[in-house]
Amino acid sequence: MQQTVERSASQQLQAGAPCPPIELDRLPVPRSFTDPDAALVEALKAQTPAAFDDLVKRYGRRLLTVAMRITKNREDAEDVVQESFLKVFKKIDSFRCASKFSSWLTQIAINQALMLIRGNTRNFVSIDEGMEVGNRGKGQNLQLAAIRLSSSVPSANSRL
Repeated sequence: MQQTVERSASQQLQAGAPCPPIELDRLPVPRSFTDPDAALVEALKAQTPAAFDDLVKRYGRRLLTVAMRITKNREDAEDVVQESFLKVFKKIDSFRCASKFSSWLTQIAINQALMLIRGNTRNFVSIDEGMEVGNRGKGQNLQLAAIRLSSSVPSANSRL
């Protein structure tokens, strides 16, 4: 059957005949964009108490995974997720529904994690830092603090 259709179409093209009409029932029907979280978004906008719980249950693990991949630290990732949910709660009215809610939420978590990394300039102090030549003043203070701490631990243990 398909060969006859192809032959007749090619014969019509060669003969200068107009192209056969396209069968409209064969074309896929484009799906309309419906966000599966539309009801959740509406409940969050209405500030329904159960909506925030549902949000955390649905997306908590997903956001934690995303944040862990960026921060490489569970505690920081948990902070990122908490800040992300807080930001969503405050800014839910700015959600335009142009994209899926899950995409918007995930992007907020990514941005929060990146902001944490940029602002996270923790200076870890090494106990061995006092041995460096250029840092004698600061290192001597650390060594004195370490000596005081180590001398107070045995006396505290003896009182127990």
